[in-house]
This record gives sequence, structure tokens and C-alpha cells, in this order.
Amino acid sequence: MVRLNYFLNSVISKFNMIDILVNSAAAYDRGPILGLTQEQFSLMQKVNVEVPFRLIQGIARHLIERKSAGSIINISSISGIAPSIGSCLNSCSKAGLNMLTRCAALELAPYQIRVNGIALGTTDTESNFSFKEQDPIGWKKMIDDIPLKRVGHPDDYAGLVVLLASDASSWMTGVTIAFDGGKTISTA
Repeated sequence: MVRLNYFLNSVISKFNMIDILVNSAAAYDRGPILGLTQEQFSLMQKVNVEVPFRLIQGIARHLIERKSAGSIINISSISGIAPSIGSCLNSCSKAGLNMLTRCAALELAPYQIRVNGIALGTTDTESNFSFKEQDPIGWKKMIDDIPLKRVGHPDDYAGLVVLLASDASSWMTGVTIAFDGGKTISTA
């Protein structure tokens, strides 16, 4: 965590004023619950919950010291809302991030620091390359189960991040928005 403190201090020193934080780094792993190790579980919690917690604390302290409003956006996953088989690691850590979003929003609201989340659906990123190659039929079925019949792409999310960072959402805090092509409302 010394490196995390160094990172925060470096960023604040370089830019002087930070008023937006997007927690988007994440770890991802899958497997049946009986085959998972404590090390896998701990790593997922550390990267997906503890690191955002520490960054929220650091940026919030900076904003409070400067008496400045701010926006914190946590990038989560729909697996933190609705689990699936093999998703224990991701589901537990992202559910924790969703609750961290709500708790931080409640406690930081008096300082005009808003905290919101975006729960992403299946996204075409490097973490899915092996799945697409190893199980193209399973990948197609996953796409077919999404009402909009496609996976998300990183560019799809930029507009919502900008909205949550801007004054256009100045009365929104403590919300995690499912952004998933309709997957969480699907009965498929």
C-alpha cells in the first residue's frame, strides 16, 4: 500500500487539484467455488475492493482539505448484482465494491463529494479473449442472452462516465447503474 500512497501523492502533486476519480482497474478470475483458493479470493478482494477504498479515502481527504466538491466513479460489474455459476470471485468482490459505493456516497455527501458506480455487462476486452477462442459456442450463447444482442465495448461506457463526472449529475449519488445491453432485465 506504500506504492498506492506514493501514487496518490504523485498525482496530486503533479496536477495540484483532483476533483474526479474513476476507479476502473480490476482483477478478474473465474472458477467453481470448490476449486478456488484463499489466495485467489484475497487477490480479488484486494484489487476490486481494497484498492478503490484506499483511493476513495485519499481523494476524499484531498477534496475535503481543499473544500472542493468532487465525483468518484467506481467501475463494477453486473456479476455484483446477479451472480452466475463460476463467478464467485468476481461476484463477491464487485458486490463489495457496490456497497463501498453506497457507503462512501452516504458519508461523503456532506462534503459535496458524489460517489456512483457503473455495473458493466459482458465487455469485449482482453479478459475475454481466451473464452472467445476456447468456447466460441458459449460466447455466442452469452451474446444471444443479451437483449441488445451484442457485448459492450469500452467506447460504449465513455458517455456515462462523462455524465457522472459532470455537473449534469450533480444531484446523483450512491447509485450503481447496470450498463449491460439489458442483460440484468432479461429472463433468458
